[in-house]
Amino acid sequence: MLDRPWLKSYPKGIHWDADLTPVPVDQILDDAVAKWPLLPAVSFMEGHLRTVNLPPWSNRATTGLQKLGVKPGIHVGLYLPNTPHYVIQLLCDPQGRGHGRQLLTARCRESS
Repeated sequence: MLDRPWLKSYPKGIHWDADLTPVPVDQILDDAVAKWPLLPAVSFMEGHLRTVNLPPWSNRATTGLQKLGVKPGIHVGLYLPNTPHYVIQLLCDPQGRGHGRQLLTARCRESS
């Protein structure tokens, strides 16, 4: 077995090799908002971004990208530090406004 030193930092009962069912990213976000709207989704420095705030911020980011001319067929790369901005940008296209959901689904099919 390969050495996996990070496993000792996992909380009890969390398994790295859990059997997960593929689900579209936007569905994961919608489910999280429904179940845990007030829990922190992102903690950064001294602040928190609650789960319920992710969809409005990601929708705003999507609108901004569209105003810049991003549309289906245009690829967008993320080169950001690990900040709340990264999470918001990562979630913005799969909100059903562009091709992100289809692209992520296609990539999941290719890798299985």
